[in-house]
Amino acid sequence: MEMGSIIGLSILLEGLLSASVVCADSHRLNYCFTTVWSPKRSTPPQTQIIAFLDDVPILKYINSDQKLQHLANWLGKVDPRHWEDLEEIAKHYERRHQHTIQRLSPSQNYTDLYVYQVKFGCWIYEDNSTGGEEEFGAHGRDFIFLDNEKRKFMASVSEAATFVKEWNRRPNSVRRQFDYKDTACVQWMQAYLDVKTDDFPKNVPPEVKVWGHRQSDGVTRLHCLVYGFHPRSVDVKWMRNGTDHVPSDEMSPILPHPDGTYQIRVSVEVPTIEGDTYSCHVEHSSLEDVFTVKLDAEHISCTEKRTFTWILFSIVPVSFLVVFIVVHMGKSVYIEKSGRKNKAMTEPD
Repeated sequence: MEMGSIIGLSILLEGLLSASVVCADSHRLNYCFTTVWSPKRSTPPQTQIIAFLDDVPILKYINSDQKLQHLANWLGKVDPRHWEDLEEIAKHYERRHQHTIQRLSPSQNYTDLYVYQVKFGCWIYEDNSTGGEEEFGAHGRDFIFLDNEKRKFMASVSEAATFVKEWNRRPNSVRRQFDYKDTACVQWMQAYLDVKTDDFPKNVPPEVKVWGHRQSDGVTRLHCLVYGFHPRSVDVKWMRNGTDHVPSDEMSPILPHPDGTYQIRVSVEVPTIEGDTYSCHVEHSSLEDVFTVKLDAEHISCTEKRTFTWILFSIVPVSFLVVFIVVHMGKSVYIEKSGRKNKAMTEPD
């Protein structure tokens, strides 16, 4: 696989598997930077940037093109001067990241391929309050984060200490990062939301599929896939005999489709008892009442089905799966996701 393909695939896969929460009337804008470099090759590092609005990719920048690409037609309504400014910012940080990746000492498992990533974003809540975050990753691990309370960069691993010391020594640079995160990002998001249009009605009811897999240890694993709905907020749960809620032991993030709709899978493991019935209950703003789908006997097999896997990955090329294995981006932008909420566009000047 070409290195340029690896960059774009890892970024888009991160967007699909991200577990960020966006409520029905709140919004989130994320910029994901990935720079990849193989020291054994003669080619320079390659960088790609993808912007996500409410988890749906809307912008792409590839260093080989040096141009911003609109992934949504309605972005053409935004002031052209905004794109000129954003393109210059992208070029600046492309150079910074390519310089940084060549300074990084890779871990033993990453001697053939160095990966440096930045996740920068902001959000607007339902009450119009705002927030933001910035995280840096190196070779599949958390590296540095912007601490909103201490107002400075913090190291996630000991190898990052030198970088943190350098970055914090430049107060104007730290201040600029907070300005990007707390002010500029929110203004950009609002500009996008002001012109955003959807190619489908505001309320799209979900499709629901249920199935089960009878296991050898006297338990049955049940799956409920809810997909093709909009807006994002949804409540999905399994019920026993129509009245008893069965807590889920596995729930996927609410994932976006390219058309702007969403999907989620909720799974439970239950004892195989004759006479018990199970049903999946879905509540969504597009529905007047709770939508219930009963699990019948023909939905249960002794062989695990792969319905969810293929519906999920039908929206990306098969080669994305290769990147998932090679770059290990399944959990988030980095292999390890600490879940800090006070962490925080890109590496400082």
